[in-house]
Amino acid sequence: MKNIFTVISTIFLYLLLTSCTGQDTFIELSAPDYLIAELNKIVEEHPLPEGFTVHNSGDAESGGKLILERNSPMVKSGDGAEKAGAIESAVIKRDYYTPTAKIWDPLYDVPLENFSIKNSVLLEDVRLPDRAVSVGGMYPDNPNYPGLQTTTLKLVLTDGLKGNSTIKEWFSTLVNSYKDQLTDPPAITWIGAVGDIMVERGVQEILTGSGSGVETIFGDTLGILQSQDLLLGNLEGTVTERTLKTPKSYNFKFHAAVLPILQQAGFDYFCITNNHVYDYGEAGFVDTLKNFVSTSTPLSGAGMSLMDAEKYWHTIIGGEKIRILSLGAYPKEHNGFDGEKQAGAGNDRPGILFAGPDADRAVKNMVSPDSFDILFIHGGVEWTSEPTKGQRDLYKKYIDMGVDLILSSHPHILQGVEAYKNKLIVYSMGNFIFPGMGGMPHAEESVILTFGVTEDRIVYFVPHPVKINGRYLSLDHRKGSYNRFLSLVRGVNSQ
Repeated sequence: MKNIFTVISTIFLYLLLTSCTGQDTFIELSAPDYLIAELNKIVEEHPLPEGFTVHNSGDAESGGKLILERNSPMVKSGDGAEKAGAIESAVIKRDYYTPTAKIWDPLYDVPLENFSIKNSVLLEDVRLPDRAVSVGGMYPDNPNYPGLQTTTLKLVLTDGLKGNSTIKEWFSTLVNSYKDQLTDPPAITWIGAVGDIMVERGVQEILTGSGSGVETIFGDTLGILQSQDLLLGNLEGTVTERTLKTPKSYNFKFHAAVLPILQQAGFDYFCITNNHVYDYGEAGFVDTLKNFVSTSTPLSGAGMSLMDAEKYWHTIIGGEKIRILSLGAYPKEHNGFDGEKQAGAGNDRPGILFAGPDADRAVKNMVSPDSFDILFIHGGVEWTSEPTKGQRDLYKKYIDMGVDLILSSHPHILQGVEAYKNKLIVYSMGNFIFPGMGGMPHAEESVILTFGVTEDRIVYFVPHPVKINGRYLSLDHRKGSYNRFLSLVRGVNSQ
């Protein structure tokens, strides 16, 4: 059928383009069988100038060739006709192909020697729960990425037509028509996220002391943290020097000096809409706000009034517009502390944004089809490996409203990551820095989650397993905790 279609197309074009004088110069079309129809369409939409005629034979009187071909960086392009005369050449299309895996699969990189475009998909077609996989450690923004396939158009002329300006101007006009369609390499913005950060119990003394406190605490996780374009975490406590505690089971407070040191570790944004930001009352909360401002540490979902708390934080990274809003959704504690009532912001009261009508309004004001929108929620039930139905329903409601990524903390242990409507919900990132948890099951299993975002959607998702050893962190190269995390992801996506 291909050959029949080619003949019909050729006859049609010949009748359309041949002049009545019979003195036209033949331009031969040359392409692989699977591209010849596309080449015919190009010439049909951009008719040759007067005096030139298309044909697909090897006629000896041919004035040259118009060649269409596709190649990747791993394949050298070329055609014997290039030796016949002058060449005008231009790339008119770039396609980026990638291997894929499910978000619960342990495949994150394909060796270069095992890569094949035939077994890959276009990056623009990747949709969760399928995620893109790197190739030989490379991503599409790498100039040597092997998944790049270019479509090139060439004009090869015989000696007698080397100086013919008419046909060259026609070719130039043709390729210029593709300029607006010729995409640049996709920019991948990497967003990293971790769970609860609690720097009491000796951690902040190491961080703020002399020497390499950051390297001592973060160990070999530091390179991953600092390599992110944007790094988020939940700061579980109050940044204050006050001593009057809110009556509850545990009270955490940190020195303001720890904030710029955490920024040195790579952190760009902290969620503070948690159940410990009011551990030292309203005065301690106001101190926290002031210390965030004085150290230029971004936050959202908290302020001196409800109006302030409803404001999202935004930034632009590599052309990617990113918006972030934090809110609380944690239940009343057994000790009686009620975050919604005691820490919730009011019209004239400092506090945090809490799940409900006010938070719904704030989320609606944040989301936009022109930005990548993140909601950081402190919610769920402590010490549970599975999200509750209420938690899942609430988080999915926010995705339905337009949020692109939901990050959550509070349960202190890892929960699954769910793909919902081509977006991601992280139900619990567990602890990250949290000394004193050694006696609790799974409390020292952690992750650094990294999300590769392009054109306002997640295409890469890579979890880096982390082991908490008291005050100190290290990458966890064992399979047990890592496989357990992937099992949680698989489980939540199968329900």
